[in-house]
Amino acid sequence: MEKKVNTVSQYIGGDLKLLLIGIDGGNWNVINSMIKKGKLPTFKKLMKKGKYGILKSTIPPQTVPAWQSMFTGKNPGELGAVGFLVKRGKNFVFANSELWRGQFVWDKLSSKGYTVGVLNVPGSYPAYKINGVMITGMLTPSKKPHTYPEGLLENEDYQIDPETGTLLLGKEALFKELLDINKKRFEVFKKLVNEYKFDVLFLVFTITDRVQHFMWDDKKKIEKSYEIVDEEISYFIKEYENVIIVSDHGFTKLKNPFFINDWLEKNKYLRRKMNMKFKLLELLPKSLTFYILKFVPENMKKIDILESVDMEKTEAYSICSNSIFLNKKSVLNELLEDLNNLDFGTAYSSEKLFKVKNPDLPEIVMDPKKGSFCYHLSKKVFETRTKKAGEHTRDGIFIACGKKVKKVDKIEDIASLVLNIMK
Repeated sequence: MEKKVNTVSQYIGGDLKLLLIGIDGGNWNVINSMIKKGKLPTFKKLMKKGKYGILKSTIPPQTVPAWQSMFTGKNPGELGAVGFLVKRGKNFVFANSELWRGQFVWDKLSSKGYTVGVLNVPGSYPAYKINGVMITGMLTPSKKPHTYPEGLLENEDYQIDPETGTLLLGKEALFKELLDINKKRFEVFKKLVNEYKFDVLFLVFTITDRVQHFMWDDKKKIEKSYEIVDEEISYFIKEYENVIIVSDHGFTKLKNPFFINDWLEKNKYLRRKMNMKFKLLELLPKSLTFYILKFVPENMKKIDILESVDMEKTEAYSICSNSIFLNKKSVLNELLEDLNNLDFGTAYSSEKLFKVKNPDLPEIVMDPKKGSFCYHLSKKVFETRTKKAGEHTRDGIFIACGKKVKKVDKIEDIASLVLNIMK
């Protein structure tokens, strides 16, 4: 009897055009290791019949600007953003969809009449009108997402990230809630996909990122999060002709944290002043502080790093990870030289790196080497980040399957790949 051979058409090949799945923090080391153990059958099938490789993330490799770069085709310099906080004129605002509305790939597809789903993409708040559905993700200023159509999830038990109170109960409680959130989210997404039959669906899983950040020392929990995502992906891919799986960055063990503002202060580039908010954070138990800073929605924290800096006497400061703004432009070359003599990675002039002149960009951006990361908060506030933590790398994942896909290796190339598939 002839042995039945599995073909890609058994796993994809439906009537809908394109499914793009984001695996936040997707990590090839974990995926390859699990496949060797006979796990992750969906990943394995797609890789066997499709194209795959490393997808280089942005510099710096952060949630923002990585997802925004992926879905606009613009580098961080063109976006004018290298982190959660974005400078616009004299003010800093949290990254949000209004900054780039009309430039996202789903905007272009929606305007051409395609039915589009944008589900759980970080930085997509506030939701706005498209030809389809938008459910916002991380950086939404509430535990429930903002949606278009408005009120779409009014009767659903859906939240974006764990409650801060749950986090204080420890790793087991955190993992349990992450599983619960993911399960409920999956049920909602199934309903929406069945109801709307999106021509193009952009869908992001975040459980992998959260588990790797907080539980890097727990291999079983990391593998469990990937197994769940693998199983849930298998539900969606059957409906689509073309499937792309990507991540915004990779992951590794954090070995060498670098606290930028502490270093700037020590080297006389920055002067601090008394600030009660930061004094309180220093006095709180470090685990409590860490969870507050990680999971309270960014635009609800009301913690402004600038309040602790004496700006009149400060030459350089950092307001978000892996970047430095200058009050005194003449120190640029000196500061770059000082930073590049350290052992954490490479510091660049943003103008030279991105080849754009943008007054809203920090003058310096850092590309941390594997195992390093540059934090803007004080070590006194954020030192638990160094314990049993995982952190980002530039080596993300790319898997694509379907007649119209091709292999790309830079995160900025995903937008053009999507548009070419949909021609």
